[in-house]
Amino acid sequence: MITDLNILDLDATELDAMTPDQMASYAADLWRDGSSKLERGRALSTSGRVPIVALGDSWFDYQPIGFDILDFLQRVPEYQIYDHGEAGDTLENMVYGTDFKRRTFRPSKPRLEDTLDDLRLSGAKFLLLSGGGNDFAGNELENLLNHAETGYSPIRDNHLDYLVETVFRGAFEALFERVWAIDPNIQIIGHGYGNAVPDGRAVIQIGRFQWVGPWLRPAFAKKRIVCSCQAQEIITTLISRLNGLLQSLESQYANYHALDARTVIEPSDWENELHLKNSAFRRVAMLFRDKIDELRFSAVLT
Repeated sequence: MITDLNILDLDATELDAMTPDQMASYAADLWRDGSSKLERGRALSTSGRVPIVALGDSWFDYQPIGFDILDFLQRVPEYQIYDHGEAGDTLENMVYGTDFKRRTFRPSKPRLEDTLDDLRLSGAKFLLLSGGGNDFAGNELENLLNHAETGYSPIRDNHLDYLVETVFRGAFEALFERVWAIDPNIQIIGHGYGNAVPDGRAVIQIGRFQWVGPWLRPAFAKKRIVCSCQAQEIITTLISRLNGLLQSLESQYANYHALDARTVIEPSDWENELHLKNSAFRRVAMLFRDKIDELRFSAVLT
């Protein structure tokens, strides 16, 4: 049976060959789904397990298309994940809140609020964070690019500087402040992203048909940046800037830890423009596991 498999132990070929229905069945058993996403991580007993709260985007919420980072971490016997992943979410919405009720225009609360509640209730010493990728994609990417016919540099450097060093840095630091007001010893572990390939691939699912994306190539097409090598170079620059920010925050804050996912992601690992194959998401998950265990057994939490 699919649910008897251990996705931590399957070889990469077997893992990547699982169908969406197989993965959905496996995930339903793994998480013992409640009626809402907030209940998903609360459904299992936490007795004897390390509580870990997670806030993020589709790298923490890729079901039913594929496995995500949290699916693999939930399979680690010692861990209990409290999941606040939401596909498509931006860093700005997570921290400050940008969603609102469509009919009344009343603002929805930031997802950080429920995340903080779970940190308080669970007593967790770990917060996992996946954010910033969607702030570079879609319309946001288009706004970072100059049209090729202008003759200007492809990237609007001042715009990028402001986005990374003011908007992103401010959002991360606002989140840190809220989390460490609960407990200054909470360890926050975040990640950068790999060098996505802007080739126009979208999420396509035949059963329960879905078509989501693409998120990168349309912006390049609009700005008439038609050379794939140039588009790839731009994406690599953007991801480098984000990783550079995270590493800067790590050097500034002792209880923030930045994982460089580029160290375990190859160009062939991309399932589409923003998401990895199962086997590659597992490798990123293992970066988280190694850092969690390093901190668990160090003087940091003793």
